[in-house]
Amino acid sequence: MSEENNTNIHLITGTDETTAAAEADRIVREVAGDEPDAFGLDIIHEHDGASVADLINQVVQSILSPPFLGGRKTVWLQNFSQFGAEGTKKSKSADAKAFQELTARISDGIPPDIMLVMNGSGLDRTKSLARACKKRDALRVFDKPDLKKRGWQQSMMDVVAARATAKGVQLSPAVCNHLVEVLGTDTARIDNELEKLICYCGAPENPITLEAAEEVCVGSGEELSWALDDAVGSRNLAEALRIVDVLMRQGKNPDSVARSLIGQTGRLLRHLIHIKLFMAQRRVPPHQVYNTVQNLSSEEKTAFASQGLTLIATGHPFVAGKVAKQSGSFTGDNLIDGLRAVRDAYVRTVSSALNPRIALEELLMRVLGPTK
Repeated sequence: MSEENNTNIHLITGTDETTAAAEADRIVREVAGDEPDAFGLDIIHEHDGASVADLINQVVQSILSPPFLGGRKTVWLQNFSQFGAEGTKKSKSADAKAFQELTARISDGIPPDIMLVMNGSGLDRTKSLARACKKRDALRVFDKPDLKKRGWQQSMMDVVAARATAKGVQLSPAVCNHLVEVLGTDTARIDNELEKLICYCGAPENPITLEAAEEVCVGSGEELSWALDDAVGSRNLAEALRIVDVLMRQGKNPDSVARSLIGQTGRLLRHLIHIKLFMAQRRVPPHQVYNTVQNLSSEEKTAFASQGLTLIATGHPFVAGKVAKQSGSFTGDNLIDGLRAVRDAYVRTVSSALNPRIALEELLMRVLGPTK
């Protein structure tokens, strides 16, 4: 592998969990190959019954164990959502002590025949683990472009272009711009859109044209992406209303945008209900939802589809995991009342002269305001 930062340690994090996970997967594939030897790759991820301390100690033990029959071994802490349990240098919990041991090993340097890759969310970049990795040029941060910041479109175009390059194709600025208009800042959809274009155009042998992108990749940008979902999911009314203002000013048809956002809020509330039902049935906490959904069999997905749990049956595990983390902000009664509020808001937009934006804002205040 050509390691740009000349290290055998990689800690990959940031708010763009999809890109961080894709980068970790790329590194592991370059080192271990597409079909790694069972003794050459040790993947450690969250699962039922495993505490944070158990998982981190497992990483430490793995990097201290030499590769079987020589060669090189890759240790991958995959899609870890509990970096926030690190604590401080003075923390005495089992979780904190495990992180302290891992940090010490990284600071001292791990054996040269071991490659350590870690990716996930919740990392505090001011704490010891991040600082130890940064000193070894081993910390990489991928943050999603911020819709509220000037220049977010160019940042998103850079992300799209980089993902395309990783797949062996080059996109013109016009194609990148169209994809940004379709995706907004929804980085989780980039690979899917690129795969559609590659198949449609026969890339990389044939170029990907703007005409093809306009034919294959359709959408309505950020008004249908995750910007509002994040605010609603965290019950942040002020942020939700601010995002609505941004999207209404961007949209060519404000009434249509408002109705779309009412529908999007309804979808998120349904997804929150799906996740709560799923976690209750499987008895899994929010931080284990990603791996649980990822490992469902086709038969299990069919069963969940028959129950109407479409997020579990056909949704991406990243989306399920993200919604699971938001689900604790709502009770079942909150969500049922919220769906009634969505119904009422939509009816008012089609059966009265009420401005759809007012209906949307009143919906958000009812869903995100103080509970009675």
